[in-house]
Order: sequence, then structure tokens, then C-alpha cells
Amino acid sequence: MPCNDISELHKIVLNDQDILIDYETIKKTCGREIGDHKYLEIYKNKEMMEILDIPFSEEMDIFERKYHISIKSTLCAYLGLEPMFNNLTTELLGVETDENAVNILTKITLSVPVENITPCAKGCGTKCGTK
Repeated sequence: MPCNDISELHKIVLNDQDILIDYETIKKTCGREIGDHKYLEIYKNKEMMEILDIPFSEEMDIFERKYHISIKSTLCAYLGLEPMFNNLTTELLGVETDENAVNILTKITLSVPVENITPCAKGCGTKCGTK
């Protein structure tokens, strides 16, 4: 049985020129990282408006789609833009700034029945995603 709460926390760090310099996503329930960070390289060192213009492709694998959707959703929430994807709720949790960077934190919740979500393959020890 998968976790009942399938929301995720997403953190984007932009430099003082609105260029993405870091991104992190974790499962809200157990704190585990999600996905393969190699897809971050597609978005890293790009200006946020340039990222929003990157088109969705049917050829993207599941993790590439996840990065694409969550990064764009987080940027839309930060900019106050309409959501780009259906069945997804993005809540802006906070924005912290200093002289060098902007840290944006969102919670993204997918609106699907939990029964349709495959649990963690290895389990994480919290009993929410065991085999």
C-alpha cells in the first residue's frame, strides 16, 4: 500500500539573475529523494522564463517528466501564473531571499486515487511504502 499523502516538497534556488542553480524534491511523508538528478542538468543554469518555454515531449521518460512538470509548476507558483498542468495542485510554501539567491519552496499534490500509485520498491522504513 502506498503512502496516503502523495504530496512532495520542491525547492528551487535561483541566483540574482533568475537562473536556476539548484533543485531538490523529496517525498513529504518520508523525506526520501525522488528520481534521477541527471535530468536536472536540462534546466540548470537556465533563466526561469527560458525554462517555462521548454516544451513537453511524449518521448520523456517518467523521471524526466517529473522534473519538467515540478520545476515548471514551482516557477509558475512563484511568478503567480496559472498552473500549466491539470490534476496538480502547487502550493507556494515560502520564498527566502538574500543578496545572492532566491529559495522557493512548494508543495505539489497530484490529484489521483492513492490506490493507483505504486509503492516504493524497496520501502523506506516508515511503513507507508513497503512492498
